[in-house]
Amino acid sequence: MRKLASHYILCGELFRFHCLAIDAEQFSSIYPLEQEEAGVAFYNGLLWVLPASLPAKELPWHTWQKSTPAIPLKEKIQTLDIGYPVQPDDTIMVWHFPDLTLSASEFSADNSRGNTYIQRL
Repeated sequence: MRKLASHYILCGELFRFHCLAIDAEQFSSIYPLEQEEAGVAFYNGLLWVLPASLPAKELPWHTWQKSTPAIPLKEKIQTLDIGYPVQPDDTIMVWHFPDLTLSASEFSADNSRGNTYIQRL
């Protein structure tokens, strides 16, 4: 069992300070991170959970890039309808957005603040 926590997790909807439990690349559960827990890897920024069955050409990066960068993250997600719901035992992929500005989000591989590339976990 692998446990990942983050400031924000996008898994069908936006969760703040939650923990994502994954068992052999399959979604197990998501729950609030209320205290420090052994074996939990914490990631700064946003973790985006997507179904592994989603074809590469349908990954929502282009939709995210073309949207207005000045709107808040939660509003942006609701407007773009980019939260892909997953069910227990679904095979998933998790993407990490380490330097996402959460108040006025922008999506960029290089925004002159260092290494801001997206990383698949």
